[in-house]
Amino acid sequence: MCGGRVAFYQKRQPSDLQSSPREQVRLGPFGVNTLLRLGVYRTPMSALKVRPRIGHSGDRGGIKEILLVEDTDADAQLIERTLKRVGVANPIRRLRNGLEAVAYLDKTAAAAAIAAAAPSILLLDLKMPLMTGFEVLEWLQGRAEFEKMLRVVLSQLDDNRSLQRAYTLGAHSFLIKPVGDADLRSLIEGFPGYWTFSGKAGMRAARMPTALQIK
Repeated sequence: MCGGRVAFYQKRQPSDLQSSPREQVRLGPFGVNTLLRLGVYRTPMSALKVRPRIGHSGDRGGIKEILLVEDTDADAQLIERTLKRVGVANPIRRLRNGLEAVAYLDKTAAAAAIAAAAPSILLLDLKMPLMTGFEVLEWLQGRAEFEKMLRVVLSQLDDNRSLQRAYTLGAHSFLIKPVGDADLRSLIEGFPGYWTFSGKAGMRAARMPTALQIK
């Protein structure tokens, strides 16, 4: 393993949420060993079956924004730099805690009929003051206006309980901090329809092979 750190865990696409109650876990680099160690995924490697992942845009026209909810400036700046480095050109709106996120999302939902739709990508820290990332995920549950939004958890927590709770509350991917280029490229590969690219880095990202999903 790379210094003992998992690149990311990923499960269902937003478009799969209503159609399939089965949890489908996408394993990033070095993910299998750690998921086996944590007891999250116990199927032998020889039994894994894969199929091509079908992307979903989560967009109703135009470039959709990324909502980054992170209370630590250094972590937010690192994520923004990494997104830029891999060629992502989506506009990024940064908020500092769960309360700000809920207030903003509630406002965008109310204005969706006459203005731009809600953000298509949510990058969400878990440990924040006032309102945690878990509470934001819980608030999002059952809200149809956000059902196509890609929900990505960013956290230093890598324990089984946090991982399972995030997925139970609707997270689609779980990235371990610090998030690196390879982590984001794997995320983009797994959910290819959500991102806008620019420059040479974007051209390289557009040529990435189709992702595979563990059934």
